[in-house]
Amino acid sequence: MTTNQQPQRQSLEYYFSLKYPISLYPEEEGGYTVTIPDLPCCRTKG
Repeated sequence: MTTNQQPQRQSLEYYFSLKYPISLYPEEEGGYTVTIPDLPCCRTKG
């Protein structure tokens, strides 16, 4: 017998408190690109 229970939702503060590893990549023209491997498509450049 299987149950279709939804995972319990956590507060926004809970997710903000999690520690996510990041990767920094230097850019040839200067600055860096930063990615968060645990959050696909989450990246920034500066």
